[in-house]
Formats: sequence, structure tokens, C-alpha cells
Amino acid sequence: MTRKPDSPGEMEIDAYLNDQLDLPGRIAVEEALARNPALAARVMDDLRIRDALRAALDQPPEAPGARTVLAARRLQRG
Repeated sequence: MTRKPDSPGEMEIDAYLNDQLDLPGRIAVEEALARNPALAARVMDDLRIRDALRAALDQPPEAPGARTVLAARRLQRG
């Protein structure tokens, strides 16, 4: 894949998605996204997926079911 010299590469895009760019780097990527709607759509989709994963991983685990609690109590007594 060829890219324009002023367009960000995959490493810059990944760093942008992971909040690892300094301010000038973020501005450069955002300027490139403003000029390239297809790239902007891809990055927005990646951001959506990233945020959905973060939200899913931050949720507390579900409470154990009644059968699991009973089994745990039996094990604890034994």
C-alpha cells in the first residue's frame, strides 16, 4: 500500500487509537483524517470497537448463580 508522505502510517494510526501520540502527532493524524473520509471512517470504527471492549472489560463480573454458591459453600465446609 502506498501512502502520501504527509499521511499517517499504520504505526501512527495505532498510536492515535491507543492515546500514545503527543499533541503534535495527534494534530497531524487528525488533519489527515479530515482530508481522508475513508480513513476517518475506519479510524472511527476502530475507536468504537476499542471503547466497546474497554467497557466490556470494565464491567464487574456477574454474580454467581445459586448452584455455584451452594457448591462453594460445600467446598468451604469440606
